[in-house]
Amino acid sequence: MYYYHTPEIYHIFNVYLYTDVFWHKEGQDIIQLNDDDSCETRYDDSTYYLDIYNTRRSDQSQILCIGVNDSGRCVQGVRLFVQGL
Repeated sequence: MYYYHTPEIYHIFNVYLYTDVFWHKEGQDIIQLNDDDSCETRYDDSTYYLDIYNTRRSDQSQILCIGVNDSGRCVQGVRLFVQGL
């Protein structure tokens, strides 16, 4: 799992070949992240991305990427820390 950010967008990406990819945010509950005004999921040339726009302190959490294919599933996590807001 890799990540980088700009002031406007926090990018998280994973490089594996999956049939389905799901992004989740851990908090009091685990929330599946779907495309909306605050984030976008995308796939480009074997890389899966989660872009979080206009990052806020409430975005701080453990982000999970769950990939599923015929061989099984893989769960990768990254801790998102938000500072300076």
